[in-house]
Amino acid sequence: MRRKPKPAEHEDSTERWLVSYADFITLMFAFFTVLYATSDINIEKSKGFQESIQKYLIRFGAAGGSGDEVNQGVRENSPIQPPIRTYQIGEEETRATLEKAEIFVEEKLMGGKGQKLIQDVVAIENGVRITLAAPLVYAEDSVKFRPDYLEAIDTICDFLKSLGKQVVVESHMDSGRLANTSYPSHWEFAAARASTFVRYLVRRHEFKESSLSAVSYGASRPLFASSDTKNRSKNQRLDLLILTE
Repeated sequence: MRRKPKPAEHEDSTERWLVSYADFITLMFAFFTVLYATSDINIEKSKGFQESIQKYLIRFGAAGGSGDEVNQGVRENSPIQPPIRTYQIGEEETRATLEKAEIFVEEKLMGGKGQKLIQDVVAIENGVRITLAAPLVYAEDSVKFRPDYLEAIDTICDFLKSLGKQVVVESHMDSGRLANTSYPSHWEFAAARASTFVRYLVRRHEFKESSLSAVSYGASRPLFASSDTKNRSKNQRLDLLILTE
């Protein structure tokens, strides 16, 4: 006598939701773990990590270099320094000028006093900006050049002359007390420093006056907060903006 086949066993669909639920709970656990881990930030460790990123993951690293030659630039004077450029350089002339500036810095300034003088080389929307450390360009609380860095300054001026482009000299100060009482505010002092550099380009390096501009930003665009005693001296800087547009 033939036996009736057993009815097919159907999978219990009531437990399928457990898989999705378990995945959801795992993701929630990971999410809150990350929130807890980042709720208490060690400022000193964060600064150290940021500085190491800024030092090594810069534009030269992308070209196969060691990445410790020139600090990555700050776009639009942001107080946070991005270690990697996050925007595209649009104009061919800007890219070519940036490449010339990078090669110049590598070949002519690295290994000497010029290495300390250069703070940054970066492309911006309308050109290339070379940032110099103002405390090394000028004597302390003065608009006169430091003699020990004059050779490096002349080398930079010769490079600017070779490009044949418009140059804007932008002077920045730190918000600390102004020791030079000859100037009523940081605005006038920064303007005097920028004008001194422009006059030097005209008289010593025979720039056309029509190709130069002097701009004072006073202490209105700091890179670092006044409480950052380690880096606030970098707020004193001289930006040489090479216009490509």
